[in-house]
Amino acid sequence: IQIEETGLPTAELPLEVTVWAASNPDEDPGPLTQVRKQLADRFDLVVNMGRPNEYDIVTQILKQRNVSFSDVKSTFQVCGNFDNIVFSDAIRNIFSSIYVDFGLESLRAVESMETAAGITALMAGRNDVAVADISAVVPLVLNHRADTSTIANILKYLDSLNSAAPKAEKLSEYTDIQVDKEKS
Repeated sequence: IQIEETGLPTAELPLEVTVWAASNPDEDPGPLTQVRKQLADRFDLVVNMGRPNEYDIVTQILKQRNVSFSDVKSTFQVCGNFDNIVFSDAIRNIFSSIYVDFGLESLRAVESMETAAGITALMAGRNDVAVADISAVVPLVLNHRADTSTIANILKYLDSLNSAAPKAEKLSEYTDIQVDKEKS
């Protein structure tokens, strides 16, 4: 880098610079295509990332997530040991289904749902998370992330899982919108 200022000697600093940037295409500042050509030319690679749309991938993300409750341990310590919270595969699959089938835009939403459901279970004196725990936290987690009809449909879906009625094979039976899987 060469720094020049009128009346002062030129200063040179040896420096290598690497820039890593992230952009949400639907938000400002927008995608890289909206950056001036001269600046965009400085980026060697652009990798477009989509949202995961497969249940197994979302489930693996949740399983590999390093949940640390150390920040809230002192607050909820009286409820139980956060390290002993159990998320069965069936519960993680429900989180994955909610994310994929209801088109949630944020993985943070299901991660927050998972954490809040764990806290709810502990507050109820249990270490294992149940569908009812998820139902209790869905409005709290999604109120600012999804529209009311989506939240209502998710709660209807969770209610059907809690009931003794046979579970449906397709999510479309729980929503007002019929999903045509062949077109997507």
